[in-house]
Amino acid sequence: TNNNMSTYTFYNKDCTVSVTQKGAIVVSVLKSQYVSEIKLSSEEAVKKATEYLKQHGYSNVKESYYSTTDGICTVNFSYYDNGITYYTDLIKVSVALDTGEITGFDATGYIMNHKTRTIPANVKYTPIQAKKLVNQNLSVISYKKAVIPTEWETEIFVYEYRCVDQQKQEVLIYIDPVTGEEVDILILLYTDGGVLTK
Repeated sequence: TNNNMSTYTFYNKDCTVSVTQKGAIVVSVLKSQYVSEIKLSSEEAVKKATEYLKQHGYSNVKESYYSTTDGICTVNFSYYDNGITYYTDLIKVSVALDTGEITGFDATGYIMNHKTRTIPANVKYTPIQAKKLVNQNLSVISYKKAVIPTEWETEIFVYEYRCVDQQKQEVLIYIDPVTGEEVDILILLYTDGGVLTK
């Protein structure tokens, strides 16, 4: 491929691997896998995916969400440092729920976005102060600091508030600590296949 992250792609009958031309970093791995019988839980799959990343030098990551399709559990990980979750620095790892084998790895988001950041110096609100800006019809369950992508292909430092509404629907509210504005809202979806956002 010849784009912002030029790669060489290698194939055999069961596996495809892409490696950056600059630095020889593995970007993605995809194995064809048929899962005959589900033997592992989603929690076990997350553990195996985490161990896989640590073995390959990705230690400062935390799992965010996961989904399961046709016996393959795909876990989303984000870079985590100094109490901040960087959703922009995304890595996906797929695990077969019969053998526990890693069937997929995609670090495109991490490789494209990972860099040294500085928190805005003009932060006006603390997490406790910004919590009061969340819609009063929502009950805040927890909160954390994060960096999220924007629709303009940039990123922004925010406070993420995990909330529940009066119908017991969980949502994620993102507040800009500089302006106090709500910059995004996501709905958390719990299904038999995993936990996703919408």
